[in-house]
Amino acid sequence: MKKYKWKVLYKRDVYNVTLHQKWQIEFIKIQLCIKRFWRNIRRIIFENNKQIPLLIILWTIYCIVIYFLSIYLMKTSHTFKEILWEAKSGLFTSVIVTWVLSFQKIELIYRKRLWDQHDLYVESMHCFSKIFGVDTFDLLFYTDELFLKEIHNVNCNEFSNITIDSNIIVEIQTQIDIIHDELKNDNLFGIKYEDLLKYIREWKKQKSKINGNYNVEKFKFSRIANNLYNIICEIRKPWRIDLVSNIKILKLIINNNENKERVSDHFYLRMILGDEIQI
Repeated sequence: MKKYKWKVLYKRDVYNVTLHQKWQIEFIKIQLCIKRFWRNIRRIIFENNKQIPLLIILWTIYCIVIYFLSIYLMKTSHTFKEILWEAKSGLFTSVIVTWVLSFQKIELIYRKRLWDQHDLYVESMHCFSKIFGVDTFDLLFYTDELFLKEIHNVNCNEFSNITIDSNIIVEIQTQIDIIHDELKNDNLFGIKYEDLLKYIREWKKQKSKINGNYNVEKFKFSRIANNLYNIICEIRKPWRIDLVSNIKILKLIINNNENKERVSDHFYLRMILGDEIQI
């Protein structure tokens, strides 16, 4: 019989696992920390490096001015290379100061825009789910499993065509226009620009082909819904980038039936595990 006497911390909760499971979970957590660390470093360096070229240009101009002043006013014989060498410490200090001062500003802007993107993601899920004739159950777009189940239900019903309310089409178009504006203004993180733009353009083509009474054949409806789901998947990428690793951890945790009951009570964990959490 397995002894679940080792404790592991995950998502601010403590679970009992075996020693072997604890080692596996801690190893995955270390991998996640390293990946997140390097992602943050790359992002910070990328944002800061936008200012470094301008700083170098200004310092080069400064050195040129000093060089000519030293020749014509001070009558010195310093070469331009010597002037650059003397200015190196000042340039290095300026780069460091620029990085330090801009770091906090960059982080604050990043966090705010990320929260705005999450709000956009949630609003889009709620809006797009209405295409299925559902007003409140926006979880249809939360996971692949839930979405595919709903598509299956649509394909199995007795009607050959699906009627979409004209007001819902208008709502979805308005929401997609908002997404398109955010994309053009470079306000979305972690997405593939060309992919999201392709899905937005595809929606416009699909919308133009919907006939006047908003009756759509099943297979066309499935394509429309699938395209909307692709838009959702792009917007939420920052929160799903570590999903595979988190699922691995959860599968280890729910080997203990006691943990399985606790995880099943957690909305987010229950959603990403799907049928595997059935007790």
